[in-house]
Amino acid sequence: MTVTRYINKEGKVGVLISGGYGAGWSTWANNNDREFLLFDRGLVALALDKEAAYESRDFGVNFDKLIDKSYRDVEEYLHANNRDPYTGGWDGVSVTWMDPGTEFIVEEYDGSESLRYRNNEDWMSA
Repeated sequence: MTVTRYINKEGKVGVLISGGYGAGWSTWANNNDREFLLFDRGLVALALDKEAAYESRDFGVNFDKLIDKSYRDVEEYLHANNRDPYTGGWDGVSVTWMDPGTEFIVEEYDGSESLRYRNNEDWMSA
């Protein structure tokens, strides 16, 4: 199944990475869901909405409601797309923008995901 990617006005691809500790986002998913969780246009849109809401947040009572709504929105979206991954890493998810065709892997330690780009490595060959 082909995943439709979110492309911004600058032509960059949105990639979802969870920088928080505790639970990874795509790294804790099964192989069938990994590409969907990294690139899906709808999930990137939800993450952008979450980021915008966090940036404009009021640290009052509404903040807890915002977090709950974000989780409900992503879980409803995943179920509507016949996906049922663990969503514990959603709170730490943010969008990273990449040029199309960029080769990378997502590494995870204690739930915190980071990117390693192929063109930034000194690959060896036997």
